[in-house]
Amino acid sequence: MLVCAECGRRLSLTLAKGQYLYFYCLGQKGVARTGCAQPYVLAADAGRLVEKLYRKIQLPETWVERLTGELEEEIVVRQADASERRVVLAKKVSKLADERQKLLRAYYANAIPLELLKEDQDRITAAESTAKAEFADLEGDLTGRQEVLTMAIRLAGNCHEAYRKARPPVRRRLNDVVLRAVYILDGNVHRPEFTEIFEPLFARPSSSKRLKVEVAGFEPASFNLGSGASPGAAGDLDLGSAARAGALRLTQPG
Repeated sequence: MLVCAECGRRLSLTLAKGQYLYFYCLGQKGVARTGCAQPYVLAADAGRLVEKLYRKIQLPETWVERLTGELEEEIVVRQADASERRVVLAKKVSKLADERQKLLRAYYANAIPLELLKEDQDRITAAESTAKAEFADLEGDLTGRQEVLTMAIRLAGNCHEAYRKARPPVRRRLNDVVLRAVYILDGNVHRPEFTEIFEPLFARPSSSKRLKVEVAGFEPASFNLGSGASPGAAGDLDLGSAARAGALRLTQPG
């Protein structure tokens, strides 16, 4: 997770002289040296840097309330759109079934050759498969996915407290869920990179920009923090339940 902001190589943890646990840039050792001159960072100092980062990025309560409300509104719109689309798809599948029956009757009446029957049947089968796949996506549990994203928003509003109170194993899992990378320069955080689901939450858009929900097939990391997480902040969350084709993604329009 920790990356050198000077050369772009990852930071590795090592124990020196049996007592000094610190991070160093991989660009300083081995055959793939980059000439990086960044100083070592004690592991304890690195932990404090990440904790300070969470305090800095944590969303204020007003943001959490606003984002949650906008998410609920977006889900309502998505549900209405999905309902209308299901009606269209059902009619399309029914029409394809009727067309298939007409083709069979025409074939049995010797009105069309076998080659044409096979060609049209293949076309109908492909169209049915496409429609049924889209119908299955629309049947996805929008309410369940809304709960997942609501929990993500809630954690974004209390991530510092969750990290501060968590045990080391839970801290690592929290980092995996929220942070893609933390770039270190001269012993300080240069910039963070967030995972896909948290990037728009920490983008700090202006108040005129609303939260948007996009349908996209992405695979968010497991969000099950397990025991040791702050009960009021994280608890047992599982974003893996949203890791399906057609999962919902939060965005902030530019």
